[in-house]
Amino acid sequence: MLEAHITKDGVLLTPVQVVERKRAWQGILHAMSQVRDTQPDPNENIIAEEERITEEVKAFAAIVMRAFFSRLLDSRTRKEGRRLGSGTRMARGAE
Repeated sequence: MLEAHITKDGVLLTPVQVVERKRAWQGILHAMSQVRDTQPDPNENIIAEEERITEEVKAFAAIVMRAFFSRLLDSRTRKEGRRLGSGTRMARGAE
């Protein structure tokens, strides 16, 4: 599927998958901008803290991507089910 964007030069068609991927990353970046360490450990090494934060962000990104792909697969399955269902009805009606 394609998503249409109107530009000054005409209409730009972009694959929906690319658009959804960009939106997912925007959501991740927005969520990351909202993260605040409410209980900083003064004895924690800065590098260790950055590594811990990186792991938390990766875990969150994995959750978001699983949800994204789950929704994508569900929507495709529903569409395929409708196509299969209509074809099946036609075959039965033709008998």
